[in-house]
Amino acid sequence: MYDSEDAKLIANEPGTLTFYNLIGGVSESHLSQSEHVGVPRRTLSTFFGVFVPCVLSMFSVVLFLRCGISVGECGLIFALLELVLAYSIIAFTLCSISAVSTNGAVEGGGAYFMISRALGPEFGGAIGILFFVANIFSSAMYVLSIVEAIDDSFGKEAGTLYKIIPTGFWYELIYGSLILLICFIICVISADLYAKSTFVILLVVFTALGGVIINFFLKRSPDSMEIELPESSYKFYNVSTALYTGLNMTTLKDNLWSDYGYDYTTGNKYTFVSVFAIIFNGCTGIMAGANMSGELKDPAFAIPVGTISACIVTYTVYSLIAILSACTTSRFLLQANYPFLQPISFFPPLIFIGTLFATMSAALSTFIGASRVLQAVASDDIFTVVTRPFIRFTSKKGNPYGSVIFSWLFIQCLLIINNVNAIMPIVSIFYLLVYMSVNLSCLSLDVAGAPNFRPSFKYFTWHTCILGILGTLMMIILISPIYAAVSFLCLLFLIIIVSFISPNMSWGSISQFWRPQILLLVTNPLTTLRLIDFVNDLKKSGLYVIGHVYVDDNPEKAHSINSVLDEHRSDPVPSLVSSFLDLVDRLKIKAFVEVVASPTIRLGVRSLSVIAGLGGMKPNTVIFGFYDNSEPYVDENFYGRSGKFLRNRNEPVYSTFIDKFPLNMKKRQESQEYVSMIRDVLLSRKNVCLARYFNQLDKSYIKNLGPHNKPYIDVWPVNFFRPNQAGYLDVCSLFLLQLGCILNMQHFWKKYTRLRVFLPACSGEEDPMQKKLMALLNQLRIKARVLPVNWSELLKTFDVIESSNPDELSDDYLNAANSFLKQHSESSALVMLQLPAPPSNSLFHLRYTYQLNLLTEKLPPTLLVHGVSAVTTTGL
Repeated sequence: MYDSEDAKLIANEPGTLTFYNLIGGVSESHLSQSEHVGVPRRTLSTFFGVFVPCVLSMFSVVLFLRCGISVGECGLIFALLELVLAYSIIAFTLCSISAVSTNGAVEGGGAYFMISRALGPEFGGAIGILFFVANIFSSAMYVLSIVEAIDDSFGKEAGTLYKIIPTGFWYELIYGSLILLICFIICVISADLYAKSTFVILLVVFTALGGVIINFFLKRSPDSMEIELPESSYKFYNVSTALYTGLNMTTLKDNLWSDYGYDYTTGNKYTFVSVFAIIFNGCTGIMAGANMSGELKDPAFAIPVGTISACIVTYTVYSLIAILSACTTSRFLLQANYPFLQPISFFPPLIFIGTLFATMSAALSTFIGASRVLQAVASDDIFTVVTRPFIRFTSKKGNPYGSVIFSWLFIQCLLIINNVNAIMPIVSIFYLLVYMSVNLSCLSLDVAGAPNFRPSFKYFTWHTCILGILGTLMMIILISPIYAAVSFLCLLFLIIIVSFISPNMSWGSISQFWRPQILLLVTNPLTTLRLIDFVNDLKKSGLYVIGHVYVDDNPEKAHSINSVLDEHRSDPVPSLVSSFLDLVDRLKIKAFVEVVASPTIRLGVRSLSVIAGLGGMKPNTVIFGFYDNSEPYVDENFYGRSGKFLRNRNEPVYSTFIDKFPLNMKKRQESQEYVSMIRDVLLSRKNVCLARYFNQLDKSYIKNLGPHNKPYIDVWPVNFFRPNQAGYLDVCSLFLLQLGCILNMQHFWKKYTRLRVFLPACSGEEDPMQKKLMALLNQLRIKARVLPVNWSELLKTFDVIESSNPDELSDDYLNAANSFLKQHSESSALVMLQLPAPPSNSLFHLRYTYQLNLLTEKLPPTLLVHGVSAVTTTGL
């Protein structure tokens, strides 16, 4: 139907998903991705890639070294309340993480990738750096925790196991450096090595945890025992021992309510908020799985399932440990001996081994996470020359050596802090800021109504985003107003820096924020009221422009724009604009109006497609009425958003438009000009739709059918002028699917209709093709019923066409195709068909409109769609 050059111009739009073969199941985007060099291999499962790293990160320092602080300082009641508060914030954030991760393929960078693709490079780049810093501080905290555990177990002065190693600042710095060096070596070798070893680490940690729980229930003789306090605690309290009672009701009563003391490592007095800042570090591990997103086999499934499972397990364990600690351990022991689980154990080395393995694993997890986030920021070239060196030092398997080395040096510098409790509030604030940003990114997508934001995670709503934002913001400010102010200033500074130095990015133009920006071309508005109302539903909060071309009735004088205006005493355009605006107000729709005066309709349409819009918002889709011989009439029974549109014919809106657009007005264009206009719009890289029979669209009737008889929106992603290519979905077919999905997302159409996609398949091919189409719709998050139809009978009336001559399509075939459509879609609310591209040869234009007329004759309201833009994607 069109020549090869036009085919390249119209159909070959570069995009993330431009071609899909239902027979072979191969997309163009998938082929290209497999050729990328330096992309990490996706080898990690849900259990090993998400659940295990999350559990180990959350069980690290808090479980074995700080779990007694919450009960000792806040009491059991407020300790459990803190856990509920912390996990509530985590749960709301997890809903957002799950929503984003189930809305497309998540690449490396985890939370940074999610935020940057949602909020753009400025905000995303700034949060990416803060997330990197959060992982760096967190890794340093875990390394210092290992050093603390080693000192408490083997220190010369107060080791609970053996008193063999020297202690002091410089010794502890050396120990920390050696531990960090081991982490660095593992990261350089491969993240897979760590991932494969995590299961063994998890077994060790759960063995130690099982020993802790069993220990609480063991009977001792005597019933209580004195536990020696650490050296730093002895120096602070000047007391050497504290009491462990075992299960005791008196101990439980004493530990129910808060009694805040002092932190013997810093000398600061505890408060509810300061204890929360420490305990919250046990929840920050939820990002451990997201950090590995680039190496997960199926991030969309693994991240929500693995992280939610990890949160359930860790919350249960933390609550159980808090209750058992309150029932067995005196308050002073909880306050004066942070690692109290080791000295009360029946086998203390087991607790040390569990602490070592869990904390080492968390240090590795955050180390790897930091390097991956930095590599993702560098790959996006947000900070240009500052981060470009990191990309150069990357292995063929995707291991970011440059980012690993920089992270190692950064953590090494932080080890001089040498105080776990001092670093914990900083880590909490950074992570809370990242969680707030994740919630904010999802809220922006949901509130903006981005058509491609269709997460399959069903528990996400904008309410969870709001609660997550408010919860994180409140705790950031309460933990430390000074730290909060500094972190927000750093965020603002980074946003400003990125705005100045970052190159232009197109994130979100396809993957999230694309929406129809529609120019509806109207000849007589009174005869197209239902179409105008329908397009208002289809625009999905996008730009909507109602366009009209004013042409002089005398064709002999309408040879130039000047002659058009010279024939009138005043410019007719302002009057027409005013009338159209009155119509828009009357219909209660949101649309702009553009009217141009032109010597020909074709030139006027060209002008409208260029000038219509608002600033940088320009139409990407142009909708025409259908060219046929039907008689126009005023739909006096149309009910709009404000009730019946025309109550009587004496209304000003009726008389105004009847005077300006008489119903018996002669057609101002021939079919050749009509087809040329379609072709002009396609060549200008805009999508085209033709609307037919929309005067039959009765939304009141659809509504009254009831919930059990919902009619269908039928989508036929096949070119009926090329039925032998029905097994292939191109840009046009995918655009058609996208429009059908967007319409079905609108409130009325979602509530009262269902989306149905027809799958033309020959006998024997129905099952495999149906599975592949359903898999594609699942990847695109399009909820629709797939209905296979037997294509063999129709193909019998069609001879394979190699010529571009439309006369090769017989009337018998087109009538058969029309009958085929009626057979399956006659009772549907709307039929959406693929519009074949118009022929380049003007000699075939008349035949083209004739064939479209035969194909769509006497169907329900029909929208013929030809897309030139790749607007669907399986990625974020």
